[in-house]
Amino acid sequence: MLGSIAWQSVAEVLEATASEEPAPGSGAAAALALGLGAACAGKAARITLKHHPERLALAAADARLAEIRADALRDGDGDAACFTALVAHEPGVADRLIEIGEHLLVRTLHAKAVVAEMEAGIMPIMRNDMLAARMLIDSAEAIVRANLAGTLDAQSSSDNCSDAVM
Repeated sequence: MLGSIAWQSVAEVLEATASEEPAPGSGAAAALALGLGAACAGKAARITLKHHPERLALAAADARLAEIRADALRDGDGDAACFTALVAHEPGVADRLIEIGEHLLVRTLHAKAVVAEMEAGIMPIMRNDMLAARMLIDSAEAIVRANLAGTLDAQSSSDNCSDAVM
């Protein structure tokens, strides 16, 4: 892995994800999808606020979305590091991978709630950004749920979950 996905170019993240290395992979991709979804919703909030500064609830939503974006990047890095360690047969890593996945899942659900709350206050011109936000966040949730199920299944069926995951 090259380092934090937060400081890599999009091209670097795509190349690293497509590489033969175990990580970053689907967990980091889910985290990035969540971050992009939160960013699209944040853009919709900020542009609407530029024209309608009285919509204070959007400012609060934007602040929560910024926290979600930051958490998503941390979780993406954590997932990539844990998955690499899991493949290297380091003990106890599966539990941490599950913990990160559960945290990311909670963040996707939080993001969905924030987006739903702000939907009515967004200017019509920003509807496609909100659509992208919902679709990206839904995708992140689906990936995280699948990853958690796979890790839990592998952990319950084998003492060495890395063999089952790879």
